[in-house]
Amino acid sequence: MSLPFKTLDDINLTGKKVLVRAELNSPIDPSSKKILDTSRIDSLKKTLDELSNSAIVIIAHQGRPGSDDFIDLSPHAERLRELGYNVKFVDDIIGTKSINAIKNLKIGEILVLDNVRKIPEEIKKMSFEDASKTQLVKTLAPLFDSFIQDAFGVAHRAQPSVIGFPELLPSVAGRLVEREYRALSTLVENIKHPYVVVLGGAKLSTKIPFIEHLLENEMVDFVLTGGLVSNVFLYVSGIRMDSKNIQKADDTIIKIAKRIFEKYSDKIIIPKDVAYEHNGKREEIKISEKSVINFPIFDIGHETISEYSQIIKSAKTIFANGPLGYFENSLFTEGTDAIIDVFRSIDANIIVGGGHLGAVISSKSIPSNIYISTGGGAALAFVSGKELPLFEALKRSYLKFN
Repeated sequence: MSLPFKTLDDINLTGKKVLVRAELNSPIDPSSKKILDTSRIDSLKKTLDELSNSAIVIIAHQGRPGSDDFIDLSPHAERLRELGYNVKFVDDIIGTKSINAIKNLKIGEILVLDNVRKIPEEIKKMSFEDASKTQLVKTLAPLFDSFIQDAFGVAHRAQPSVIGFPELLPSVAGRLVEREYRALSTLVENIKHPYVVVLGGAKLSTKIPFIEHLLENEMVDFVLTGGLVSNVFLYVSGIRMDSKNIQKADDTIIKIAKRIFEKYSDKIIIPKDVAYEHNGKREEIKISEKSVINFPIFDIGHETISEYSQIIKSAKTIFANGPLGYFENSLFTEGTDAIIDVFRSIDANIIVGGGHLGAVISSKSIPSNIYISTGGGAALAFVSGKELPLFEALKRSYLKFN
C-alpha cells in the first residue's frame, strides 16, 4: 500500500534531535493516580527502538483539565524506564527548565515533557496556520531537526501538538501511526456485510453523530448500544429515567439521538433489560414502555446479552468501541465480557476502537481476526471515512519539505 505521507523509512535521523508526539493517555486509578493499563505507552516501543541513535523528546497528554485522570507524565516516563530506555522527565513544557533540558539532551537519551494539555492553547481546535503560530510550536520547533507523529489516538483533533509542528518541521509518521493507517485502511476497504457496530462507553459527543453518519450513508446493518449511549436511546424511545443516566447528554445530543432513532429504530438496538445495584448486589429489570428507571443503569441485562450475541454471531464485519457497562465495578462486567467472548468465537473481521474495551481484550490473547486500535475517537472518525487532521498535517509536510 502506497502512503500519502512519509514514514521513518524515508528519513535519516542518526545524530539528530527529534520531537515525538506520542499517545501516552492511559486509564488512571482515580484514587492512587496509578496507570491501570500501559498498552498505549508500550506501543511506542517500535518507534523508540528505531530512533536509538537520536536524541528524543516526547510530548504527550494525559486526561483533560478538571478530570480525575489529569496528571503529569512522570508515571509514563517511569514506565518507559521499565521498558529499558534512558528516560528523563521534566515538569515543564515551554519554560526555561524544558528548553535547557532539550538543549542538553544527548544521543540515546529520551526526555519526556510534562502534560501538554497544561497549556490552554492545546485544548483549542485550530487551523494549520494558527496552530503553527502558537507559543507551544514557536518555542519548541526551532530546537529540533524533525517531528515524528506517533499519536494516532489524537488523529481526529486539530490541536497545536498534532498539526502545528508539521508546518515548521520535516514530519513523518512513526511506526504506530503507520500501522494504524495501513490496518484500518485495509479493513475499511474490505467491509463485508452484515456489518455490526457495537457502541458503549460515555463519549456521547462523538458517538451519537457517528451513528447518524453510518446510518445516513447506509454503511452499517445494526448498531448495538450499551453504556451511556444506550441510556440516551432508551430516553428518546420514551423510557422515563433518573437524570443521572443522561446527565452527559446535552440538548444537541438528545435532539440528534431522537431524530435518528425515529428514523432507524429497526437498526439501532437498545437494551431489553438492564442491571443496577441494590444493597451491594447486581439486580436486573426488564424494560417496557411503562418502565420508570429511577436508578443508575450499570450494565445490559442477560436477555439483552443473548440478543446482542445472536446478532454479532451473524456478522462478517464488526466495529466496537466502549464497554457496555460500568466495567470498573466487577458486578457490572458481564455485558462487556460476554460480548468479548462472542468476538473470540466467530470468524469475522473485528475492529476495536482502543480505550477501555481494547484494554479488556488485550488482557488475554488476541485472535488474529481482531484488530485493536490505539484510538477511540480517532478510530471512529477513520472508519466513518472522514479525513483526519493528523494525516492532513503529514501530507502537508510531505509537500512542503519534499
